[in-house]
Amino acid sequence: MGPGWRAASAALVAGSVAIFGALRRLALALPQPAAVRSRPGRGWRWRNLLVSFAHSVLAGLWALFSLWHSPELLSDIQDGYSVSGHLLVCFSSDGVEVFLTPKEQSHHPSPPRCSSFSQWVTAHKPDLLNALLHPTGYFIHDTLDIIFNYQSRSSWEYLVHHAMAISAFISLIVTGRFLVAAVLLLLVEVSNIFLTVRMLLKMSNVPSPALYEANKYINLVMYFAFRLAPQAYLTWYFLRYVEVQGQGAFLTANLLLLDAMILMYFSRLLRSDFFPSLRKGSAGRDVDGEKFLID
Repeated sequence: MGPGWRAASAALVAGSVAIFGALRRLALALPQPAAVRSRPGRGWRWRNLLVSFAHSVLAGLWALFSLWHSPELLSDIQDGYSVSGHLLVCFSSDGVEVFLTPKEQSHHPSPPRCSSFSQWVTAHKPDLLNALLHPTGYFIHDTLDIIFNYQSRSSWEYLVHHAMAISAFISLIVTGRFLVAAVLLLLVEVSNIFLTVRMLLKMSNVPSPALYEANKYINLVMYFAFRLAPQAYLTWYFLRYVEVQGQGAFLTANLLLLDAMILMYFSRLLRSDFFPSLRKGSAGRDVDGEKFLID
């Protein structure tokens, strides 16, 4: 992968960070519920969750479409290509050429129409890798948002998660391997849609118990289907089939740490929404600045 592709990749990451920064500015201009306005500590968290919600919708639907459009990708987790590259080319003017250096362009035919992309994809691997740059940009943006707004102490778990995600995605981008694994991991964003709605409802004190109750059960189903199930499958796959050295060892360690975090969050969710009597030390606790589920 030449310097031209690396420069384009860096530009796409920076552009993604800028887009989420613009969404954050938009969130600043949106009206806030009275329950949020009355508690200064909730303002940042509310805006951060709105941006997180937008990212979850975009990334979650993208991951679902990728697997729906090309389910055969699941048979080649290590070296398969994500159909999200198809979308990237289809929705970009001058599609692939912007990612190739002039020298590289002279050795490749002009990009075909999107309908024949699947026949052309293997010759343009870097273009498919750009699909990972957008969620990477979000994680970088969110990390900076937490740090610059002095929320590192209350949101340290998110910083750990983002460091793991950024390092793993950069590894995939550089090597071009395990792209399908990344798509499977991004299915978690479907679950995050309903988890974020849950937290927004709690913060805004919406006087609609029925709405919260409905989302509570949907959230549980989505947690199993799009968070626990893909994570369990990938953990099994890596432990069984992936070499325990180099990149394989690095990604396996990341997965195991993420397993522990996901199970911890799941226990918090169950205690809060289904077994409140089991909660410890959360009564009267001010968690306005905290980003992760704790009550």
